[in-house]
Amino acid sequence: MAGFSLNINVASTLLSYCRVAWDRVKRDEKRMRTLLRKISTGLYFQGPDLWTSDAMRAHNFKMIDRALDFVDRYQLNDVELAFTFDDPRDVTAVPLDKMELRYSDS
Repeated sequence: MAGFSLNINVASTLLSYCRVAWDRVKRDEKRMRTLLRKISTGLYFQGPDLWTSDAMRAHNFKMIDRALDFVDRYQLNDVELAFTFDDPRDVTAVPLDKMELRYSDS
């Protein structure tokens, strides 16, 4: 019976760690802003025909898939994904071609 209670304690500890990790992921997901930035100007998409230099005023797509779908739907060119968390001056940009899945024919 001692082995059984040890397994329950291990499982309980693992479950506790998973909950903490999941809470951190959800917290960071809420903090992350997913933006589109025009490569040639450095301006962020704010709305139809509106671009801004202020990342905090830019439209937050919240999810990468939403931003990519928007780019495809409206056939936007010269744009990249941009991510920011707490400091809007600290932006990480990713070219769209880096987001595409590439499969080989081999």
